[in-house]
Amino acid sequence: AVSNHVVVAGTNTGPVKFVNSAFWGPTRSVADVSGSGLASFSSCEFVEWAEQDDVPDAPAIQLRGGKLMLSGNNFHQDKVQVELAEDTVAVISGNIFSGSKHWVDHGAANLQEVANAFDTVRKSVGELQ
Repeated sequence: AVSNHVVVAGTNTGPVKFVNSAFWGPTRSVADVSGSGLASFSSCEFVEWAEQDDVPDAPAIQLRGGKLMLSGNNFHQDKVQVELAEDTVAVISGNIFSGSKHWVDHGAANLQEVANAFDTVRKSVGELQ
């Protein structure tokens, strides 16, 4: 069975907001968002995702439709963090991502990103060459 913490239906037209929330535990994606409204995550902890065998590279947040705002969140795994469908709108600002930037953009109509930090794995001095 597919497991997601948050599912926003394609019929949604209004805002869906999460503030100061923690999402952990084995799941496919933290949020699977459709519709035409705004999904907003602010000051949240994204601890685990892509933990099911059916989609091992699932994103923490999959935006299939509408708008997304990510602000001041902490992504704990070095996996795909965000996937944006065609014609979506996203503002991604002031977040901390473990590892590298793993975003999949299928043609978002408008993607604004600023002041995000990526905590890439650094090699020790003995490994640098």
